[in-house]
Amino acid sequence: MLSYKLAKQLKEAGFPQDNLYFYYVDKNIECSWVRHTTGEGIACPTLPELIDDCGEEFYKLVNLNGDSGWHAEGHNFKGGKIGKTPEEAVAKLWLKLNENK
Repeated sequence: MLSYKLAKQLKEAGFPQDNLYFYYVDKNIECSWVRHTTGEGIACPTLPELIDDCGEEFYKLVNLNGDSGWHAEGHNFKGGKIGKTPEEAVAKLWLKLNENK
């Protein structure tokens, strides 16, 4: 799962908030496994949802030897982004890919 802080950054950067299943309704509570319909709260996307929203720009996700984290890379962004979890790495990649939109 993503941290509340990173999920909030995604929302503020325009990550789609509709039709997802995990939501933060309070920053002190872990993501809830419910379909959110009120328009409040912050979506906490799953790894497949994050990769899907990166679109064709997503290139690869690699485990960096155990506890070293994960590296997500886009086709036209070879620097990639590193996170403690695969979700965190891909969320950071999504933010980078969408920073000028």
